[in-house]
Amino acid sequence: MVEAVGTAPKRNVIAVISGKGGVGKTTLSLGAALALNSMGNQTGLMDLDIESSSLGDAMNLGYHTLSMGEKINPVDIAGLKAASLSMFLPDGEMVDTPTLVDEERVGMIVTQMFDSIDWGDLDYLIVDTPPGTGPELRSLVRNGVDALILVTATQRLSEMPVRRLVRMAREEFFLPIIGVISNNPYNTDGSYSSADALSERYGLPIITEIPWTRDIATAMDDQVMLPETISSSLAELFQPVAEAIEGHFMPGVTSRVREVIRLTNQGIPRKEIAAEMGVSYGRIGQLLGQARKQGLLEKA
Repeated sequence: MVEAVGTAPKRNVIAVISGKGGVGKTTLSLGAALALNSMGNQTGLMDLDIESSSLGDAMNLGYHTLSMGEKINPVDIAGLKAASLSMFLPDGEMVDTPTLVDEERVGMIVTQMFDSIDWGDLDYLIVDTPPGTGPELRSLVRNGVDALILVTATQRLSEMPVRRLVRMAREEFFLPIIGVISNNPYNTDGSYSSADALSERYGLPIITEIPWTRDIATAMDDQVMLPETISSSLAELFQPVAEAIEGHFMPGVTSRVREVIRLTNQGIPRKEIAAEMGVSYGRIGQLLGQARKQGLLEKA
């Protein structure tokens, strides 16, 4: 279902990046967006992997015709807004048609995705990117990114290109890195962790470790990793990612204040919030007061 949205500017753009392909960026991007959405945040998810776009298929976004100069509404799935480059290619073309795009056109495509999609009011926009330090990432940064999340697999070969990304983020783009996600850490003997090595070398926090299971792969293949159909066990895996993002953009806000804001955003009455959190009605008022003092009145 496609719903019209407003024209407010995008906010808090987070790019999910990696040095190598196949480490699970698309699944982690979707999982992070689902978790943020479930916490009451207005959340968008954009797929910028020009050569290997797969988010459109995972979310069953379908095909949408375009006109010159037309503003595009993202697909709205239970409040989560999503757009993928695959939406704008006829069904089937993205699967087996090679995508050959020069660097100049890459920049044009990325800019068009930012300028033409009408995201409306957003708290967070998660961007799934292609691997490496190529033109898509550079064009994305020029269009406005607020923070990065690094994804790595366990082996040393996955760590090496991520080190280049860290230096690029810090020395060329001057962008903050929220942290590192270690994907599939349980398929090794535990003798080496690329996430641990990156954390020690660069002082980066490890956000979480994702145990890559058949359940995750099946959920993506069956197009059920969506707001209304994701299982609770899978949803819990990505909760630390959403909490790390919120913690980065709302520093100093305690977990209890964030929880009150999240429940309030969901329209839950204050008495029910008090019962769910196991505190008094007056305490909820105090927490909302803290939110107002910290400039979060619009969310409280």
